[in-house]
Parts: sequence; C-alpha cells; structure tokens
Amino acid sequence: MGEDLRMDKKIRVSKVLKEFNIGLGTLVEFLNSKKIEIESSPGTQISSVEYDLIAKEFGKEVILKERSKEITIRVEDTAQTAKEVQPQEEPSIKGSTTSASLPTATEIRERERAQKEAKEEEERERAQKEAEEQKRAEEQKKQKE
Repeated sequence: MGEDLRMDKKIRVSKVLKEFNIGLGTLVEFLNSKKIEIESSPGTQISSVEYDLIAKEFGKEVILKERSKEITIRVEDTAQTAKEVQPQEEPSIKGSTTSASLPTATEIRERERAQKEAKEEEERERAQKEAEEQKRAEEQKKQKE
C-alpha cells in the first residue's frame, strides 16, 4: 500500500527542471519520446513513475552540476588562499602603498615604461663612458707620438 501512495504522488515540473538542471523543452521532448504527453508548463504535475524515468535519464546532469559547484568552491578557496599569502601592502611605482591586489594594466605599462627608460639611461651612460675612454686613449696615443 505504501507503494501505491508513492505512485500517486505528483511532482511539479518546475521542481524537476531545477533539480535536474534541464530546460522545459528538453523535459517535454524527452517525455514525448517515451510516449508520455504533458503540457509544456512549469506548473504541470508529473507522476512519480515519470519522475523516475527523468531521474534515470538526467541524473547525470545533477552529478555534473554538483561537480561544477565543487570545482567553483575549490577555485574560490584557492583564490582566497592566494590572496591571504600575498603581502598586505606592496610599494607602487610612485612610492605610495597599495593594497595586495593585482596591478592594473596602467600600472603594468608604467612599470614597463620605467624599466625601459632605466635601460635606455644605462645604455646612454655606458656609451658616454666608452666615448670618454676612447677619447682618453686617443689623447694618450697622441701624447706618446
């Protein structure tokens, strides 16, 4: 007799759609393929037998949804851990302090520009020193002659 109650239990389609992460059209199409006609409405009710068919077919969707949530949680945990590991303050290009967030594209460009300018300045100084050394060497050579 307990099984008869189970057979008579009705379940709303909207609940089934949420539970199995499927669309109304997908559900109606699946049931139609099983020769079961239902109204294409979230308020429509289905029997537990129809529910069991749906669970058998779309149960894997629930598993995928749960795995997706687990992965999302793991990614969020990893991001939080990475944020906690970063130093609380780091100096910026201008010498002020910023929070432990990632640099913006503008900050990255400023750093790259500053590094490029520093290299160019070093190159100019090196070239100037070489020119001065070459000039001294020439002067010493003339003095010896």
